[in-house]
Amino acid sequence: MHQTGILCAIGLLLVIGAGGAQAQVDCTTHPGNAVINCGFDTDLIYWAELMADSLTHTSSDGDFAPGAAVMDALENGPSDFTARMWNSGLAGAPLADQFEAGVSARLTGGGSGGTQCRVTVFWMQSDGTILDIDDGPWFSITSTWSRWGWPFGDTPGGGLYSQFYIRCDDTVDFTVAVDDAVVADDWIPVELQSFTVE
Repeated sequence: MHQTGILCAIGLLLVIGAGGAQAQVDCTTHPGNAVINCGFDTDLIYWAELMADSLTHTSSDGDFAPGAAVMDALENGPSDFTARMWNSGLAGAPLADQFEAGVSARLTGGGSGGTQCRVTVFWMQSDGTILDIDDGPWFSITSTWSRWGWPFGDTPGGGLYSQFYIRCDDTVDFTVAVDDAVVADDWIPVELQSFTVE
């Protein structure tokens, strides 16, 4: 490997270690992705709004390929607008002890310049008892597609299934498009990643 290539590889590892990177990979080719209808290619099957004025499908937008979900935020209180959606179940759950979750998102209208999103995985028993909740940290979105992913710790064991939530908040009204949802056993391999440093 040339010296420049070695330096670039070291730089990528430093960015990953610092937690300032966004990993990008098409959810449909992501190894072990458990999210059903992860790319919203043709519809919103297995997805539903949790808190939003509306949740619609578009074929004219999308990150890696056409197809995305669009949420119009709901006014939840003074200077409190939220848009939340969820996937009704993850194929192949439970996952391994270490897993990752992520999503692509972009602001499509409104917003204060400080719109933020996060993903959450709920681990539940078949009777609906919540065993654990894993929240990812908040990340900022803009009008261009950006990919966020995060490694999580141990999953609870024994007779469980999971639900995947996407949430975005701001102090003013906004609309947001989301795409390429991932919940998988392992962090995205380096060879499948590209990065932007925030």
